[in-house]
Amino acid sequence: MSTMLPPHEHAVLTVLSGTGGEVAFDQIVADSGLDQSLVSAAVSTLEGRGWVRVAEETLTEPILTEAGRRAAELG
Repeated sequence: MSTMLPPHEHAVLTVLSGTGGEVAFDQIVADSGLDQSLVSAAVSTLEGRGWVRVAEETLTEPILTEAGRRAAELG
């Protein structure tokens, strides 16, 4: 028995399958060509079905300020 998935859910599963199953949200958006809201909706539905798991990570990305840039230049 086959399950017909909405195109956005199928696209997300296809991207995940092609990447070994783990990829950043922004990469799914880029690779699928879908809008962020459609990817988010698909991920939520697929998670509810138990087909995907969402790993929430907190990333710290330091951004150099102008003062920091001057300090780096001065050594």
